[in-house]
Amino acid sequence: MTQINLSLTLTVFERNEYNGVPYISRTMTFDVAGLDLLSKFRRLAEIKRASDLKEIVDHFAAKAREAVPDESYAIHVAVNRGQRKPPGFDRLIDDKTDPLGLDRFVKTIDTTKP
Repeated sequence: MTQINLSLTLTVFERNEYNGVPYISRTMTFDVAGLDLLSKFRRLAEIKRASDLKEIVDHFAAKAREAVPDESYAIHVAVNRGQRKPPGFDRLIDDKTDPLGLDRFVKTIDTTKP
């Protein structure tokens, strides 16, 4: 079994333009003091395989949405220190198509100037 930690990070996608080329950047804020609800909303879980992540993330996401329904945040999943990552873990976490839905609650704001 591998112990993982799930947490929330304030995150927004910013739609912008550079020399006429549109792009979207990711902006994340880390609460160093750890005093806000997002910093305190965490869960420890155990997985056997990387494929176990989807169900755990979905359950965590539902609870997070109940606790902080209006915030824009990403779900962060990490293997606890000293634990071995199951095969396929990094591939799922780093996949740009977001198969786990880690960015499902991230809002996009338009910062382009008219």
